[in-house]
Amino acid sequence: MNSDGEYFRIKQLQDGSFITIGGTISTRKRLESPQNGTPLYYNPSASNPNDYFKAGEIFNTANLRANARHWDVMKFDANGACLFNNIYGINDFNASGTFNYLSHTNIIGKQLAYFTEGDAYDLVQDPIGNIAIVGNYTDYQDGGNRKAAIIKIDNTGKVLGRRFLNPLSGGVSVARAVEFANISG
Repeated sequence: MNSDGEYFRIKQLQDGSFITIGGTISTRKRLESPQNGTPLYYNPSASNPNDYFKAGEIFNTANLRANARHWDVMKFDANGACLFNNIYGINDFNASGTFNYLSHTNIIGKQLAYFTEGDAYDLVQDPIGNIAIVGNYTDYQDGGNRKAAIIKIDNTGKVLGRRFLNPLSGGVSVARAVEFANISG
């Protein structure tokens, strides 16, 4: 668990565990045992399970803002033991090249991932156990507009996919609820 988060939704999953989602400015878990300040992994995946933000890599550009919010997802068993606690975002942690962020140029992919911020509001589990989470993110590559977003993770917290849900008319959009439906015919 981290100490600077707020959770907006909690649901029981098919396996009897619980998952809670929201937002946090933390990049590390609480200092108390057993977490001992270990990092919150960012967008863990099968190929990159241990990416996390390191202060020296993020804040090496003058005047970049600290305390960006990320989606915070924590899963715990029926007894309250934490199974995973990760932070998620739309941008790729390992994006190559450099990017523009507000008035700054040439920031690296890790910095862009850190500064693209938002909150998760709802989730749904599909019949095979994967979890779709919706919320919003600020897209600094598109003028700083808030956009609805979806991130899909597996039952262990690994990212399966993520994307902005762009509004048809441009501007701002937010996703606050999601439901699962089987559609045939």
